Amino acid sequence: MNIPAVWEQHLRAGTEFGRRVAAAIDRNENKPVRRNVVVVKDGVEETRSRLHRQAISVTPEENPFAERPRVNLVYHIWPRKGGWQWHADRLRDLIPLCDGKVIIGVSTDSDTDSAEVVKAELPFDQIEWLETANLPRVPSGSHYRVGELQTAVPAMQMLNVNEDSVTLYGHAKGQQDHTIKNESIKIWSELMYESVLFRVDEAIEKMALGYSAFGSMRAFGLRPLMPRYKWHYSGTFYAFRTKDFVQNGRFVDYQLRYGGTEAWPGDCVPAYKAYCTLGDNVDIASCYNLDSIYDRVTEHLNKVSFSHGPVPMQQHFREFEWLKPQFTGMQRVLIIGSYSGGLEYYLGVAHPGVEFTSIDIEPQDNSVARNMIVGDSKDLSVQDRVRGAGSFDAVFIDGDHSYEGVCRDWEFAKSLCPRKIFFHDITQSSWHEKCGSFVHRLWNEIKQNHETDEKTVGCGWGGIGVVNL
Repeated sequence: MNIPAVWEQHLRAGTEFGRRVAAAIDRNENKPVRRNVVVVKDGVEETRSRLHRQAISVTPEENPFAERPRVNLVYHIWPRKGGWQWHADRLRDLIPLCDGKVIIGVSTDSDTDSAEVVKAELPFDQIEWLETANLPRVPSGSHYRVGELQTAVPAMQMLNVNEDSVTLYGHAKGQQDHTIKNESIKIWSELMYESVLFRVDEAIEKMALGYSAFGSMRAFGLRPLMPRYKWHYSGTFYAFRTKDFVQNGRFVDYQLRYGGTEAWPGDCVPAYKAYCTLGDNVDIASCYNLDSIYDRVTEHLNKVSFSHGPVPMQQHFREFEWLKPQFTGMQRVLIIGSYSGGLEYYLGVAHPGVEFTSIDIEPQDNSVARNMIVGDSKDLSVQDRVRGAGSFDAVFIDGDHSYEGVCRDWEFAKSLCPRKIFFHDITQSSWHEKCGSFVHRLWNEIKQNHETDEKTVGCGWGGIGVVNL
């Protein structure tokens, strides 16, 4: 049984996921190893796997930047009424990370909000706007929709090619009739934001190693987009080293068909020059299936858990960055649901003066939490020990995720009279509910009667809320 590297990390760390991996190994030790070559009618799967093996067998030559590159953003919006605003929420966080050109194209028609409405949602002086009327299919047929090409082509002509910069590309995905209310499409989009567009430092690092493109959900083969080098990033979120794609105002022609912007990186560079950060050799059809896209959610969660530093922590990068300043000036904090002590560790790095007390019913053997109370936070004897430890400025709840369990932790936390109470996993998703997490139900009730704030980046998991008392 082939074990991915991130699974091996979980096995060594002794996490709950690691225990499930160990059980899977036991179940499969006498079964044939499943290879990534499946011969089916017309050989599509075999071809995909062969192209993937070829791509990862070649290491590009390092090509470091002379200095930190500027970061451009090219983005397209078809602002269908009631469906695009959640993309604007992310753009308001993303644009401040871009110190180069920010070019946003807006295509409007009778089904959309106006360009002025979009501009009001994104009040940044650095944005250069490209406004067009959304062109119909000409001639009628799915392969002749213009879509993002209306603004992508002129945007590339506007990039400054006299400097060695990095360009991010994305679009307001999920606006068509068959996608606007599709949960898998929204999660797919959120995964691409978090694994690609918001990973600017990682993209720069990989490009210095010689990669020309950086993205997720890399698919192989000619179908359905016909890219020259037989690969593409499914979903059309990617970053590229500008000079490798645009030279002296010239660039490889886009395919003037639906999917032209998605195929473009695969028309420009071979696959070994394209780094994939999540979902490599993906089956395109799986991105549209909720059960399948949650395989990518699990992959993303596992990667994030081991990417903060030496201690695992299941917090989204951007959610944790939002969380850290909330603890400024605090002295004592209670953590309900510590697991490996990662939250205490990284908050302690940011706020060295904070003293943490942790509760966990089954902490990890390698937990780094320094002041651990082992037991159930709902147990009265455990609560008495906590009260005996003194007062707390804040309580962070990440323990029992059932509705009844989190309600009892909420009541206990309030009885300690802290200034702030935090909740993790407030995101409402099929993934959370499938895992028995119903924190969102309590969180929605709390918001009706308390002063709250929150940060949720999506991807089917996580989300942090704070109650100010």
